[in-house]
Amino acid sequence: FEIVNVVGTGGRSIGFWTEENGLVKKLDQQPQSMGALSTWKDHLKQIIWPGEADSVPKGWEIPTNGKKLHIGVPKRTGYTDLVKVTRDPITNSTLVTGFCIDFFEAVIRALPYDISYELVPFETADGKAAGNYNDLVHQVYLGIYDAVVGDTTILANRS
Repeated sequence: FEIVNVVGTGGRSIGFWTEENGLVKKLDQQPQSMGALSTWKDHLKQIIWPGEADSVPKGWEIPTNGKKLHIGVPKRTGYTDLVKVTRDPITNSTLVTGFCIDFFEAVIRALPYDISYELVPFETADGKAAGNYNDLVHQVYLGIYDAVVGDTTILANRS
């Protein structure tokens, strides 16, 4: 298989993968006494990344103003295994837990770069839900939240 680096509207060959040798720069290249299939990216030509860079992009960079992503989470009563918002009565700090939050945080940890975020409950000043799920998702459109994490569904009227 030829490995192609797509650059703009074109592409350039950076190497090949063969069943016998693994990754190689040239199709007729013999294995360099590796003893096993080569899976080293060093056995490929240099990759050109977006912006004509030759180093792997770091991804999302923290803005110089230190702005965190504001992630809206639903405030609900009843079934709270997916998302639960509680407030520590002593410190008045908010704790957001549940399966959806665990999943979101696992994805964040798996990214090859850091993302600074804050989980923000969609609630009124007295701690009650500030609206329904349509209202919560609409906050992303309004720019109040950068994203929503929770037991939400993508519907036509929310896209």
